[in-house]
This record gives sequence, structure tokens and C-alpha cells, in this order.
Amino acid sequence: MKVTIWDLDYYYSSTKVNCFNPDVMRLSSYHKQRGDDVNFVLSPDDIFRPFDLYYIIKENKKTPNPPLQFYTDSRVKWWGKAVKQRVNWEMNAAMIACRPDYLLYPEKETKMERSDQVRLFGPDGKFVERRQDWENAYTSKHTLVVDENWIGNDKVEVAKALKWLQTIQNVSFLYPISLIPLIGSKILTEQFLKLKFHKGSVIKWGGLYVGYAKEAIDWLADFYRIVPNIKREPLVIKVYWDSHWKSKETALLDFKNIRELVVLGKRKEIAVTVEEPERRLDTPYFLFFEEVTKWMNKSPRISWLEWITLKYLGKFIDNQDYWNSPQKWNEVFRDLLRQTYQDVEFLLLQWGNKSVSENVVPWLMWQDQFKLGL
Repeated sequence: MKVTIWDLDYYYSSTKVNCFNPDVMRLSSYHKQRGDDVNFVLSPDDIFRPFDLYYIIKENKKTPNPPLQFYTDSRVKWWGKAVKQRVNWEMNAAMIACRPDYLLYPEKETKMERSDQVRLFGPDGKFVERRQDWENAYTSKHTLVVDENWIGNDKVEVAKALKWLQTIQNVSFLYPISLIPLIGSKILTEQFLKLKFHKGSVIKWGGLYVGYAKEAIDWLADFYRIVPNIKREPLVIKVYWDSHWKSKETALLDFKNIRELVVLGKRKEIAVTVEEPERRLDTPYFLFFEEVTKWMNKSPRISWLEWITLKYLGKFIDNQDYWNSPQKWNEVFRDLLRQTYQDVEFLLLQWGNKSVSENVVPWLMWQDQFKLGL
């Protein structure tokens, strides 16, 4: 067969840096091993070559669309998040088990090229036990698991996958990992902790709601103690934003809960952030939640008080003359500090057991200046 593969995200990328799609490389490998003639679209001339089967891949919504004629051709197979409503096929077990075609993209010596990009599960959620050998690809490589929601599969199948991964060196993950299945299963946690993680690897943790957050922080504290070479990423907390328009009390409670989790996380040296709403005005109080996330992403080791003063004034004011002149600071800090001035631990805690001295701020003056809430 004549097979064309068009990775729209790569084709329209201005930089071509680390935008390789592992599924695209796996498709190319599968068809080449079947003896098919694979045409990978690199130029306008490649787009309209004769074909029997045509794959169009688009993960990024901002990427331009292909010509309209492809939308009505039954030989076209669509793939990717940005065209999920058009996806009309699934990768079979043979495709998933293929070693990616690392020579497909012209750019060489890239991070993506030097990783073993492995899919663990088939479309039925079962662990794919038989797969092609990756060991002869490159030296000094790491194994990158590219399944998006692998941890949410059947626990028995996940345990099989983790047991297999224990035989692999330098494991890392492309997508965020949900902590809920790990928190709820001692067996999966034990298997996960036995993995040989890639040194300096970044593991992102999928967002979870407040009810699971305290357990998640405790779990992460144990994880980082056992696996110290992993870069610590923030724990993302989800919020039901639409409820804030219905009830100011709900917004106040959510912000209180987030502050408590930030303090708990800082005590255990884990940054806690808030998952951003799709639109800012999904909550009328976006400023508070957004500012906490900016703070935790950029400077989690300093206190909330230091973050606000450093951000708006370029330095942390710790002299009494400054605080005794409300006209100098009231406008700058009013909105961001009104809701937190009574939460002394949240306001002053830096990292671990370190805090800003309470003597920095004249609390009685604050009580007079910040009587209002949200």
C-alpha cells in the first residue's frame, strides 16, 4: 500500500524542536515492517501524492487544518486531541508494540529521538506484554511512557505494567500521573516505588480535588523521601469554579482550603497550586487563586507576604517606618492581603519550618486597615 502520514503539528511548527509525535513514529514503523511505501509529509509536494491510506495527526488546536478535500475522503484516518471528534480508528496491539521509527523526522540528536517511547496498554486497557526490542536504538537513552491515562486502567493490568517497567532503566512519563489510584492501593504504590526512575526526571501529577489533597501531600512526601532524585513538581488542586458565582461563602471556603493545603505542603516541602479555570471569569475571585498559583510556581520557598511585596515593589519591606505609613502600601496590597491578613501562618510561612518574623508587621494596624473580605 501507499501510505501517507501528515503530522500537522510538526509540519507547521516554526522551530521543529522536540515536537515529534511517538504515535506517528510508531505508525511509520508498523507500515514499513508490513512492506508498505510510507510518505511522510515534509513539503507541499508530499501532501497530494497518490495514496491508499492517509493518516492526519493534529494534537494542537492552534495548528492549521488540512485542505477540505481530506474531510470527505474515506481513506483518511484522523488522530489526535485536536480532532478527537473525527477520530475513526484505534491503534491495534501490533502498532502499539512496534518500536518507533526514530529515523522518520529529519532532525537528529534530539531528546525525543534518544528516548524509548513505550506504550504500555492497548485500546482495550490490557497491558501489551509482547513488544519489539528497543535496546538497540541508542545508548544513554531513557524509557518514556507515552500512555496518557495508564494509571486509571484495571489495577491488575497496571500492576503487570509496573512489574515490567521494573526491569527497565531510566523510566520517565510523558503525561501527568493521577495520584488517586496510587493513594488507594498499597500494592500499586509498592510497585511504583520500585521503578528505576530517570535521574532528574520530571514527574507531573494530575489535578485532584480537595478531598484527596491531604493524603496526596503525605504520599508525595514519602515518595520524594524514597526517590530523592526526582524533581519536585507542584501538586495541582481542582476547584468547582461555577459554584463561586452562586455562593460567595463557597469561594471563601475554597480559598481557605487552598491556603491550608499550601501551608501543609510547604511544611512538607511540596508546592501546591490551583488548576486554572478555562476562562478567568469562571470565578469572580480569580485574582486570589491565580496569584497563589503564580507564587507557588515561581517562588514557593518565600512567604506570601514576601511574594506580594517583592512582586509589586521589587523588594521585601521589613522596617517599621514603612508599615507605619498606610498610604504607601494600602493600595498595592489591599486586594491581595485583605483575605489573608488574619491567616498568620499562611502569610508568614516560607518553607519547611522557616517563617518570616511576626515582628515585621504591626498587626493592630492591619486589623484596622483590612476589615473587609472578598
